[in-house]
Amino acid sequence: APGAASSTLPGQNPDCLTTFVSVSPDDRLIYLACSKSHEVQVRDARTLELVGRLPAGDGTYNVEPSPDGRWVLATNKKAQSVSIFDTGTWREVARVPTSKRVPHGIAFSPDGRFAFVSVESVGSDPGAVDAIDLRTRRRAASIDPCRNPVVAVNISTRSGVTPGLPGGLNGSVGPPGDDYLQHDGLLVG
Repeated sequence: APGAASSTLPGQNPDCLTTFVSVSPDDRLIYLACSKSHEVQVRDARTLELVGRLPAGDGTYNVEPSPDGRWVLATNKKAQSVSIFDTGTWREVARVPTSKRVPHGIAFSPDGRFAFVSVESVGSDPGAVDAIDLRTRRRAASIDPCRNPVVAVNISTRSGVTPGLPGGLNGSVGPPGDDYLQHDGLLVG
C-alpha cells in the first residue's frame, strides 16, 4: 500500500513486510527483519541507503546485533531457527535450530558470549528460552519454564552473591537443577 514502510525506502524489497528493526552498537547501521521476503536488510542509519540484503530463514521475525557488533542474529519464525550473520563478511555462518517451533526475541549476555532466544508458547506447549553459545554457534541449553520456572534473571559478570535470588546465587535463572550450565556467574540452563 502507498506510504507503507515496505514501499517507502529506496531499494526496499516490496515484499519485505518489516517486523522488527534494531540499531548497530556504533549507531551507524540499522537492521530490518523482513518476514515475507525472508531476509535481513542492512541500511545506513543516517541516510537509510540500502547496504545489503542478507538471506535468512522463512519468516524472519526479529533481529539484533551482538553487543560488540560482530554478529547479527535473526529469528526465523517459520523455519524454527536462528540465523547468525558475521558482520565482517555479511554471510550467514550458522543456522541454529531452536528447541521449539516459534522463535521470537533475542537478548545477549553482557559479555556477548551467549544469545538468549525466547521461543513462543503454542497451545499447551509452554515455550522456552534457548541459549546459543556464539563461540561454537550452537544451542548450549534450553530452559523449560514449566520444568524450571523462572524465578529471576540477573546477568552479572561480577563475583559474589546476589541478594534475593534462590540459594543466594549470583546470576540465577531459576532453581538449580541438573540441566544447568554456568558461565561467568550466569546459570545458562
